[in-house]
Amino acid sequence: MDIPTRPSAVVRMGKDGKKAPRPVKVSFPTPIDARIFLSKAEELKNDANESITRIRCRDPAEAQKSNCTIVKRICCKIGKLILATDVYNHALNEQSQDQPLMIENDTVETTAAAEGEERARNSSPEPSSSNVANERWISACMMNCQSVGNKALTIKDYTVEHDFDCVFLTETWLTSTRQRICGDLTPTGYKLRALNRKEKRGGGVAVLHKSNIRVDEVKDLTTDSLEGLEVTISSTRSVRILLLYRLKVSVSNPRDAFLNDLQDILECLIVKPKSFIILGDFNIHWDVEADRERMKLLDMAEAFQLVQHVTGATHRDGHTIDLILSRDGDNLVADAFHGLQISDHRAVHFSINAAKPHPPRKKITFRKLRNVVQVALKRDLR
Repeated sequence: MDIPTRPSAVVRMGKDGKKAPRPVKVSFPTPIDARIFLSKAEELKNDANESITRIRCRDPAEAQKSNCTIVKRICCKIGKLILATDVYNHALNEQSQDQPLMIENDTVETTAAAEGEERARNSSPEPSSSNVANERWISACMMNCQSVGNKALTIKDYTVEHDFDCVFLTETWLTSTRQRICGDLTPTGYKLRALNRKEKRGGGVAVLHKSNIRVDEVKDLTTDSLEGLEVTISSTRSVRILLLYRLKVSVSNPRDAFLNDLQDILECLIVKPKSFIILGDFNIHWDVEADRERMKLLDMAEAFQLVQHVTGATHRDGHTIDLILSRDGDNLVADAFHGLQISDHRAVHFSINAAKPHPPRKKITFRKLRNVVQVALKRDLR
């Protein structure tokens, strides 16, 4: 079981020698990390090849008292120590985290550990050294909001919690009259570049980025079949990023129109020198190999030498419809994984192979309190 969050503690419950599967208690430092883990565990619970049979969460009120969130009991029918082993191994591999991992009452047998390592290797192949994101790469997130109106503060907190450099939003439902929501959505130190739908309700795409990230050449790509925004991120390398949202099929927007428009966009991009990423809500079931649109998109990707980076369900119906495409060999995208389910879509985290700018330097002036003349201070405060 591969999870994108780091637990603060993994504890095997119960006594040795019991025939019944022994539960595993997993603790996380923040509620968001726990929810991400839960969403992954819930998916695996429905998989016949996995050993998770029951999940229970600690009461949020109790978790708040102890300043942590705990996934209390995860019972396994077979390989009862595999889950604890996999979580432990994943945590050890997280080099970017400074806090130590605490393992309590851990008495993992050698055979179970070996079985767990083999299972982890089979479920997710080891990334090659050329595709592992450096901590200096730009951290990014893509999410379909299905209206930011009632989720602005949630998205804002999620952005700050994970310290994303760029967040790509589809279905914002923003309009030019909803400036207050734009303010609620934008954290301090960030800028919002939005393309709003002018005539009808819904739709809209936006890019939320840190102020020290240089974003140029904002271009509207909207056609009858899609809403799109093209931006260029300039760092150690210039990267074109095209954020797309496919519109619903209608009389004026036949089913084939989206892929035809996408091909026109690719034909223009492929002759330009800059590397590029195309991402967004394609509304194509990438996980269904027999899907006609999926086969057409795959043929197009092979023709333009593109690779698709997102795996697993991104929609609550169980399909992969939020995609990230980049040119094969550019080593431009790494570490794509699912995050929190903000709407009916899951957020997708990933890294962009472009160096983060150095944090801006601030000049702070202050004076010593002992040098303050109290009489003058009182006079100024009146």
